Amino acid sequence: MQVMPRLPDYPLFEENVSLKPDFPIHLISYSDPQEPISSLHSHDVLELGVCLRGSGTFIIGNSIHSYEAGDMIAIGPGVYHRAKSGIGMKDFWHFFYFRPADWQKLPGSREFPKLIRQADDTHLYELMRTVIDEIQGRKSDCRESIAGLLQSICARLGRLDHPGEGPAMFSPSPKMDKRIAKAIDLIQKNPCLGIPHLAKQCCLSESQFRHLFKQLVGMSPKQFQTKLKIQTAMNQLKAKNTSVLDISCECGFESLSSFNRHFKKQTGLSPLQWRYTKKSGTPKPK
Repeated sequence: MQVMPRLPDYPLFEENVSLKPDFPIHLISYSDPQEPISSLHSHDVLELGVCLRGSGTFIIGNSIHSYEAGDMIAIGPGVYHRAKSGIGMKDFWHFFYFRPADWQKLPGSREFPKLIRQADDTHLYELMRTVIDEIQGRKSDCRESIAGLLQSICARLGRLDHPGEGPAMFSPSPKMDKRIAKAIDLIQKNPCLGIPHLAKQCCLSESQFRHLFKQLVGMSPKQFQTKLKIQTAMNQLKAKNTSVLDISCECGFESLSSFNRHFKKQTGLSPLQWRYTKKSGTPKPK
């Protein structure tokens, strides 16, 4: 078994969230400034979030997860994390923070799944969006409404037994190897970089790089590169009228058949079917 030397981990910052006694929940809107990850932070409260636009990666604890629009996160107190959007993706999140003890009958501290796909629980997604609407609207009875919504959210989170990717539950370890996070930054800027080049940039042998990357990210470097390419293609298919062939070339696929195969494997639809469904709101007739 190879022993891999570790570089110093990211600086860690603990952030205390100020909650008002009469309304103990705090909402922020966030868009990644496209800067390289330089530190990780944690909060002293439970953090829930919904991605409304874009895609990227989320460092949570000692693992990395890819996300896209519609995905949700649940991060417990003391878990270090940081979001990183894909290059040119312009992601947008809503996060809200609270202590379960401040809301009547909510369960106490527990381990929640890291990242939840919208397809895994569409009702949970709607509950989180409704909480955000209630916080923003601040109507006279919103506190009672939010209390009921949080009760439902915590119950549904407790039922989930998997986070989508990577280890099953949060690890208390805050350590994220800087070399692998550097590789994530490099891949997001250019998802076509070769594995030997990435390993060299991270001061690791190829075998060390592949092993550590899969351990932390939950998939091989090649699988992660393909996933990011498909996410980029999805954004372009939705935003542009460019041909599928041109988009496949722009995203770094060697052939149209390779692009179609990987796209259908990840989305369940061909690129043309996916574009039609997103723009029309109805499935493309066969």
